Amino acid sequence: MRGPKAPRTDVRDVFKRRIEQSSALRRRAVAVLDFAEVFYRQLENANERCAPGDRLTLAQMETVALGAATRCAVELSRDATEQPRL
Repeated sequence: MRGPKAPRTDVRDVFKRRIEQSSALRRRAVAVLDFAEVFYRQLENANERCAPGDRLTLAQMETVALGAATRCAVELSRDATEQPRL
């Protein structure tokens, strides 16, 4: 399924507003913002390769990206003593 690429959506401001609704934009929130943008871009790329019926909606991609980014920021900010041994 090749065709013209869809224009990229600027999601950073959308994510920033959603994060600021629940807390002030601090160091962890900035990390979440950065992670969310990266995850969203990956989902956007994956969506381009999917059949139209299998594609995620923009709202679904935003929710997944923010959820994954929040979890990553929490895990990466934990103290080494709190993390399980590999």
